[in-house]
Amino acid sequence: GGPIYDHSVTQQIRMKLNFGSQLSKMHFFKTGFEFNYVDLDNHRFAYWPSHMEESAYEYNFEVSPYSFGAYVQDQITFEAMVANIGIRMDHYSNGDLRWPTGAPFNTVALGPTPPPEDWLEHLKNGGSVIWDRWRKVDAELKAAGEPGLLEPTKSWTVFSPRFGVSFPVTERSKFYFNYGQYSQMPAFSELYFYNCRWAKQGTFNLGNPNMPPIKTV
Repeated sequence: GGPIYDHSVTQQIRMKLNFGSQLSKMHFFKTGFEFNYVDLDNHRFAYWPSHMEESAYEYNFEVSPYSFGAYVQDQITFEAMVANIGIRMDHYSNGDLRWPTGAPFNTVALGPTPPPEDWLEHLKNGGSVIWDRWRKVDAELKAAGEPGLLEPTKSWTVFSPRFGVSFPVTERSKFYFNYGQYSQMPAFSELYFYNCRWAKQGTFNLGNPNMPPIKTV
């Protein structure tokens, strides 16, 4: 075995606001807004002293994904029947993250390449060997007039309708019907995960931050 360094820091800000008003005897109106911001500063690496750079791997990235959503809903009451009709909008973003998807067959960027001699000191000081390499390859490709390695990631906007109705059937039974669509982003580990061993396999198991939100009904 060998030492594992993990100096990762995660910070989160969440805000939520809801408002309701009885507009009339039949209509109860609700609306709300939600904002979620996460700052992921992931700095992790490990190595085996007997093999040094041949065994070393790192898992470093900085990304600030955020999402916000808003909804409107009208609860309609007519005699014994109650209906809820609404819609929700959610927006998901990876912030200003740029991901190495522009040149998937570039062996210099993603293949096995020996690290610089000061790799250990560089990592201990908060640097990243693989991101330095990706940025260098990105700059060289663009200087040669080719598409870069680091590409902006996608953002997603999702609209989710909601509907529900209930009314009595007999004195002792009621009918209920609900339909709604819901969305959420995939786990961060699926979006931003990668394995990198510079001198052996290079980069492998590269995550996909362009994955669309998960939808359920």
